[in-house]
Amino acid sequence: MRPAIIDYHGPQDEDHPLHPESGMTLVEVMIASAILLIGSLGIIGIVLNNYAAVGQSQSVTTAYQLSQTTIGILRSSGNNALSFDGFDTKTRQSSGNTLVAADESDITALVASLPSGVETVAVTSSLGNGSCPCTATISINWNDGNGQPENYSAQTVVGY
Repeated sequence: MRPAIIDYHGPQDEDHPLHPESGMTLVEVMIASAILLIGSLGIIGIVLNNYAAVGQSQSVTTAYQLSQTTIGILRSSGNNALSFDGFDTKTRQSSGNTLVAADESDITALVASLPSGVETVAVTSSLGNGSCPCTATISINWNDGNGQPENYSAQTVVGY
């Protein structure tokens, strides 16, 4: 019996991994790179959209917190709630009442966290006689990341 002859060069068929012409061509590499690039751009677009949505949600949450803070200040002021009528952080129109001046500065500081933020407060007597209970409407306006106007409003009864 003769020993088997081992060919160290391997078979010469094209499918063998040691074939000298095996591998990817430049065209195949470019096509694979283009597919990878298109997929990456899609993922980047999704990430950027999510980033914008998070920014908008953060602004709405800030506006909600600001309105709740203002409502808390109005409720704690009791019958002085009417003193806040006409308060506006844009024109800094104040009620002129020294009892509520500190609260007005707190509200102004909070609204500064919104881009181009403005808060207006309207307080009207529910009885129509200039005394509380009153209806308070808090309106908060700001610009989103694209400069588009956004708003949030809340209404409640105060001074009861």
